[in-house]
Amino acid sequence: MLKILGLPSDVGRPGENLAVGAKEPLGPCGQYRIKYPLDALSVQTDIEVEWGVYPLEYVWEKAREFDVIVLQRHVLPHFQSLVEHCRLFLKKRVVFDFDDVILDLDPRNPAYRFWGDNADLVWDAHQKALAESSGGPHDDFVRRLTKKDIWRLAQICRNGFIWMLQNVDLVTCTSKVIADRYAEYNDKIVVLPNCIEAADWADVKENHIDGKTVIGWAGGISHAPDLMAYSVSIAKVLRRFPQCIFMIVGFEKAKSFFPEDVQDQIKVVPWSGINEYRQWLGYFDIGIAPTQRILTNEAKSGIRIYEYALARPNGMAVVASPWPYKDDIHNGMGVVAPNTQKFEKALVRYVIDEDLRRDHGVALREHVMAEHTMDKNVWRWADAYGGDVR
Repeated sequence: MLKILGLPSDVGRPGENLAVGAKEPLGPCGQYRIKYPLDALSVQTDIEVEWGVYPLEYVWEKAREFDVIVLQRHVLPHFQSLVEHCRLFLKKRVVFDFDDVILDLDPRNPAYRFWGDNADLVWDAHQKALAESSGGPHDDFVRRLTKKDIWRLAQICRNGFIWMLQNVDLVTCTSKVIADRYAEYNDKIVVLPNCIEAADWADVKENHIDGKTVIGWAGGISHAPDLMAYSVSIAKVLRRFPQCIFMIVGFEKAKSFFPEDVQDQIKVVPWSGINEYRQWLGYFDIGIAPTQRILTNEAKSGIRIYEYALARPNGMAVVASPWPYKDDIHNGMGVVAPNTQKFEKALVRYVIDEDLRRDHGVALREHVMAEHTMDKNVWRWADAYGGDVR
C-alpha cells in the first residue's frame, strides 16, 4: 500500500506554537495543494496519507514510514538537506508542489519580497507588506531586518526554488502556464489543477440585502492592482444604478480606489476567517474577477470562479477577465470580458436582467460541480503519485 506524507507550507500563524502534527489553521495554499487532494486520496483510493506540520528533526525520522514525501513550496536549505536524505539514503520519492510563477512574480505582489530578482523592488515590496500587516511577534522581528537582510533572503528563496525544481523526483503545479515556464528545470512536471471541495460550501446560505443588487469582489492585497484598473468602470455602473451595492470582501483599503460620490454604495468586509468569507460570498448577486494581463495572473487557477459558483445554491452571475478565467467560463455560464468597456457592459446587462443572472449562475454551478471538484479530479493526484482510484 502506497503511503504519502504531505507537508503544507502555511500551517499556523506567525508566533503561534503548534503541536506536532497540527493541521489547522490552513491558508488557501495548504488547503488546495495538500489537505483537499490528500484527504480525497485517503477516501477514494487505497493510498494511506498523513499531512500536517512537524518539527524538521521529527520529519527526518518520520519520512522512513512513507513512500512519497510531498513538499508544498518548501525551499530553504534545511529542506534541501531533507530532500537529499529522503532520496539518497531512504530511497523515497520526493514531490515538490507550488502554485505560482514564483520566479516571475509581478513586483506589486507582496510575495515578490521573497522571490524577486531586483534588490530595490524586493525592499519596496517588503516595506509595503509591513505597512499592510496587522502586527504581531513575527512582524516585530521582521521590522528589524535591513535591506541587505531582505535581499539575501530573496536570493536564498530563489536559489532554493531552482534547486528544488532540479533535484526532486516529480514537480507538480497548478497550470500549464507554470509547467511550460519551468519545464527547463525538470522534465517530470505535472499539472494538478486547483479543485474546489464542494462539501466546504454545502452550508453556505444565499443572502440578500433588501431592494439591492450586490456586485461583489473578493481578494487580497496581491489583486489590488487588478481591481484598481477596473474601478472607473465599476464606479460608472454604481452611478447609473443607485440600487446597486459594491461589496469588497478581504482587502479593506480597496474602497479608497473609488471616487467620493459612490462611497455610500460600497460595503467593506474585512478578512475574518474562511467560514465567514464563504458566507459573505453568499450575498453576491454578481461576482467579479477582473485581472490585468500579466504572467502572474495568466498562471493563476480558476478557483475564484469556482468559489463564486458554489457560494449560492443557484450559483451567481460572474464577470471575469480572460486571464486566467477564459477556460473556466463557457458560453451561457457568465461573461469573459477582455477589456474594461466590455466588462462594464456585462455588469450593466446582469444588473438589468435578473433572469439572465440566475440562468447563467445555475449553468456555471452545474459545470463546476461536474468538472472542477476535488471528488471529480482526485484521479490526477493518484496517477501522479503512483496510486489507483478505486
